[in-house]
Amino acid sequence: MKRLPLLVVVFFSVTSWAQELSTSQFTARFVKNLAAASPATKVTVKGPLELQIEPQSGDIQSVFLDNAYRTYAQDPKAIEEVLRRYVSSTLEPQQQQKQVDRSRIIPIIKDRAWLVEIAHSLQSRGLNSAPENVFEEFGDELLVVYAEDTLTNIRYLTRADLKESGLTQAQLRPLAVQNLGRILPQVEIHKGALVSMITAGGNFEANLLALPDIWKDLEQHVDGDIVVAIPARDLLLLTGSKTPGGIAKLRELAAKAYRESSYQLTDTLFVRCKGRFIKLPAQ
Repeated sequence: MKRLPLLVVVFFSVTSWAQELSTSQFTARFVKNLAAASPATKVTVKGPLELQIEPQSGDIQSVFLDNAYRTYAQDPKAIEEVLRRYVSSTLEPQQQQKQVDRSRIIPIIKDRAWLVEIAHSLQSRGLNSAPENVFEEFGDELLVVYAEDTLTNIRYLTRADLKESGLTQAQLRPLAVQNLGRILPQVEIHKGALVSMITAGGNFEANLLALPDIWKDLEQHVDGDIVVAIPARDLLLLTGSKTPGGIAKLRELAAKAYRESSYQLTDTLFVRCKGRFIKLPAQ
C-alpha cells in the first residue's frame, strides 16, 4: 500500500474544534427533515448517526450518517443544504443503487459482539438466516467487516455485493487496506506521558488497526510491544508494554471511554505480536 505521511507528534492538550451541533443533535435534525420529506417512512434511531429506516417498500435499511455529519462539520452554516442532499440520497429507491465502487471499499474493525447484535436484529424482524455481511477474523476477539464508504453513506457489503463486484474474499483485505490508506485524513499521534492517542479525522481511528504500515512506524515511539485500546470506533489509545504504569493507565482510560461512548467497541486491551493484535493476557 502507499505509505502514509509521516506521523505528526502533538500533545493531548490540542484543542478540538467544537461543532454547533453534537452528533445526537445532528441525528435528530436529520430525522426531522427525513420525516418531512417522506412521512410514510418509519425511522428508528439506533444511536448517534445511526438509523434504521423502513420505506413504503417494506425493506428495512441501516443508515449511517457519518459522512453527512463530516460534511456538515466542514461548514456548519450549510446544514440545510447538507440535510437536503443526504435525505434525498437516503430516500433513493433501493433498486437504483449503483454497483459497488471497488475504490471505496474499506475495512472496519468490529468486536465479536457485533455478530450477536446483527443476529438479534434479524430475529427481531422474524428472520433466522445468518448475517449476510462480509467479514473475516482479525486476531482473538476482533473482526474485519468490509463496507463501501460512499459520499453519502457507509454501507456494509453483503455476499451478493461481493459476487456482483467480481471480487473474491482473498482479494478484499489488500484492496480495502489500500483504499483506506488512500482516503485517510492526516494521521496524528497525540503523545502523553503514559498513554498516547492516535487520531484520523474522528471516523477511522479503530480501523487503523488494519493498516500494517502505521504500526511499523509506531514501534519506534513505544517502550516494548505496542498495546492498544479501541473502546470506541472513533478512539484509539496506545502505550508500550514496558512503559511503567502504562498498561494500568490504558486499562483505566479504556474502561471509562467504553462506559461513556455512544460508539462502543470493546474495553479489551490488545498487544501487537508478530504483526497481529492479540488479547493482552490478564495481569
